[in-house]
Amino acid sequence: MRYPLDGPNGYNCPASHPNKYPTIFLEHFYFPSPNQPYRGPNQDNWILSNGDPTGLNMHADFINGWDQDTLEQTMQQCNTPNAPEEHLENCAPLAKSLNVQAADNCLSEGNIADE
Repeated sequence: MRYPLDGPNGYNCPASHPNKYPTIFLEHFYFPSPNQPYRGPNQDNWILSNGDPTGLNMHADFINGWDQDTLEQTMQQCNTPNAPEEHLENCAPLAKSLNVQAADNCLSEGNIADE
């Protein structure tokens, strides 16, 4: 394995390693209250539960539950440089599963019950 020539999030793979592995980019912005948006380091920010006051530390898990045919078609048709980015409807294998109206109508059903 090797990072792409233009960095870990790049598109150009070296000739010795021509196949780019799929990547997942996660970015989170937290605004605890509309009256107190993020103000910057050391300015009375809130602190993550792991004690990180900078927001530079995070963990995520990925579990592959994809239908393998859909995943393979997506990687073949919609990989870089043809990645749809946030416009998933531009990727035919994914577009057949999109239902924006259903997603927009998916609302919170209430708070998590106290235990």
